[in-house]
Amino acid sequence: MPALKFESVFGPPEIKKKNSGDFGYVGNSIGWDYINDGISLLINHDGTIRCISFKLLGSKTVKACRAKTDRGIGRGSALRTVLKTYGDPYRHHAFKQGGLDDLDLYYKFGDNYLSFTFDHGILTDISLRADFQHFMDLLSTP
Repeated sequence: MPALKFESVFGPPEIKKKNSGDFGYVGNSIGWDYINDGISLLINHDGTIRCISFKLLGSKTVKACRAKTDRGIGRGSALRTVLKTYGDPYRHHAFKQGGLDDLDLYYKFGDNYLSFTFDHGILTDISLRADFQHFMDLLSTP
């Protein structure tokens, strides 16, 4: 989807920032943050949306988004509910270090990915990702 089409519906983002360098999936993109809506976008240099993330928990810098998937998964959904609703993920990635306890579940739909991020068992983000296969290939957990 063209970013300008998204902007025509949601208006301009509160923050636009250039992500330079090679920082994995985020690198060489433009970040759009809709602080009051709890939505973040990564925009390719051709103006298409690479990723849209719905921030389900508010923080000091962003309000919580009330988005849900078409299957009803949203804020407050438990890990077991996501697994029951979507089945086994295409890939998953767990990261525990210091105070972090993250789990990402990735579901493949055509060329795109739907991801669910849990922090200490709480669903914090739902993201739709394009151009992501290379990064999926780097994960060792099928």
